[in-house]
Amino acid sequence: MFCVSCGNPNEDVARFCTVCGAQLATLPPVQAAPTRASILPSPPQAAALVQDAPSSPAVLIGGFRVAGLGERLIAALLDSVFLGAVFALIGMAIAVRMGGVTDSGFSLQATPAALAIGATLLIGFLYYLLGEGVAGSTLGKGITGIQVREKAGARCGMRGSLIRNLLRIVDAIGVYLVGFFIAIFSKTRQRLGDHVAGTVVVERNTPKVVRIGLIVVWFAVIGGGLTGAYLIHRGAPETVSGEFVALPSAVPMTTTGHLKAGNLTFTEGDGGPVRANALYKPGEAVGIKYDVAGFGRDSKGVPHLLFQLNALDPAGVPLHTPWQFRFEDRIARGAPVNGTFALKLPPFAPPGSYKVEVKVHDEVNNANLELTPAFHVDAPAVAVPQGLEIRDLQLSRSENGPAESNPGFESGVIVYSSCKVFGLQTQNNRTSARMSFKVLGPDGQVVLDNPNFVDLSEPAYYRPATFWVPVFGQITIPTDMNKGSYTEQYSVIDNVSSQTITQEIKFEVR
Repeated sequence: MFCVSCGNPNEDVARFCTVCGAQLATLPPVQAAPTRASILPSPPQAAALVQDAPSSPAVLIGGFRVAGLGERLIAALLDSVFLGAVFALIGMAIAVRMGGVTDSGFSLQATPAALAIGATLLIGFLYYLLGEGVAGSTLGKGITGIQVREKAGARCGMRGSLIRNLLRIVDAIGVYLVGFFIAIFSKTRQRLGDHVAGTVVVERNTPKVVRIGLIVVWFAVIGGGLTGAYLIHRGAPETVSGEFVALPSAVPMTTTGHLKAGNLTFTEGDGGPVRANALYKPGEAVGIKYDVAGFGRDSKGVPHLLFQLNALDPAGVPLHTPWQFRFEDRIARGAPVNGTFALKLPPFAPPGSYKVEVKVHDEVNNANLELTPAFHVDAPAVAVPQGLEIRDLQLSRSENGPAESNPGFESGVIVYSSCKVFGLQTQNNRTSARMSFKVLGPDGQVVLDNPNFVDLSEPAYYRPATFWVPVFGQITIPTDMNKGSYTEQYSVIDNVSSQTITQEIKFEVR
């Protein structure tokens, strides 16, 4: 029988076109009136007809053969794999945002699990609803050559698809045991949803090229979902296992991506004990510990972090050349990268608030993190020198001992001296100067002369306005030195500024 709408041939018993779904005309065939002899076959002919009749004829619904449970099982497996890839992609995306990323994938619990499962069920419901309501089949059904139709043979339609898929909730109980047992005892292999919706799954003579196209689409979706989940996992930020205390609100932090810092503490130098506060004195060692999390890993599971650190004084002047180092070691998932900072304050560090700029770049995820913890230096205010100066020149009986107010020493005693040289100029971040030393006797004659008493040439990257160089020296009073008043002369020769300055201090030999 040919369809009057599209012209395609159909079986004579069909009521609807298998191609366009239009109702077929049921006009009786025109034939000559049979004779009585031709109406009733002879006994041998009747016996032959009975012998040729099939013992178990195929079940036909609306002109279509009812699909077997084996075909439907294969279709269900194909669709389940399809939705499994969707769940992998959704679950990984949620784990990245809400936690649960593991070395091999993700582990969802509580709210993240509910969101991932709920989103997958919703997508799966829409997948079945639209696929069966519009085309009569999902990818799995299309590949296996079966289709959902009304019992009369018409297309399923959105109403029938909605009813049969809503009732999957009941049919799916016990891993589809309810639907299976209802279908196996049904002549037309209908599960509960089919019975209520008036639908049936039938065989469909799908063209080979269409099946190939559906297989390509199925593999593309599976591959795309799994590849997407892998790429998300590879660039997934670390979720810290254990305690991770966020930075105090007083510590400024800017970040892009998922990078974050926490567990910030100040210590007494590198690896020293934790300090109760961030208050230091000149000459002390400043230490900072912090942890970085939320970074990605490469295909081998290795993070690639670039650290840049710089400490600035109260005037914003760097205390050192910028420090830079990389972290590219394999660590356990969930473990943060431990960052440290250690700096010995110079003795001339001015008082005020200092800050440490910490910049971290995640080369895997192209994310950035910057935090600026601050510490304070307690020091007396220092007057800015107007040129080359020698300050705090003193003599004492012991190294770093108290100054002698009226210096008087016995022969054979060691005399310690100290002072501070201000105003030295630098060239290429280095001073170039020396201190000479003379001792004048009671008669004004030179009794001791050392033109290279102290070399004042040294690196000096950090040179604030109050920069100074400490000088320490010592002499032993000869046992044969005459008693009387002596004068020590200290001269500083600055080769950069071509300046020279001399300062004297007197002492008695008793």
